Amino acid sequence: MVGFKDNGHLTLRQKNFNVILSKIRVKIENAFALLKGRFRRLKFLETIRLELAALLIISVCILHNVCILNGDLLQDLIDVDEERRQENANNPHNFEDMDEEHIENDAIRKRNNIVNHVPIILRN
Repeated sequence: MVGFKDNGHLTLRQKNFNVILSKIRVKIENAFALLKGRFRRLKFLETIRLELAALLIISVCILHNVCILNGDLLQDLIDVDEERRQENANNPHNFEDMDEEHIENDAIRKRNNIVNHVPIILRN
């Protein structure tokens, strides 16, 4: 999901949305860094079919949880921060760099709908 481009005229709700989206994105990136640390092949996987990608992610999450339940923890295997740095270097996704003109109108409507339902955590 794409945040709002900050051109200096964002509403409080839009700023709030960007903050929450950023926090959630960090958690998701950390989760994928853990998965890529355990299953290194994920770093080189390219799939075009969305349903196959979703199935793969679910499968890897299940395998990851089975490993954890059996005491196979990742603490000695990877550095999550390093994994995220490498991922961000290879795939930057800064809100400011994304061109909103190329984003589908339907996606913008969905984002605007979400903005109106997210609780405000920021103050003026």
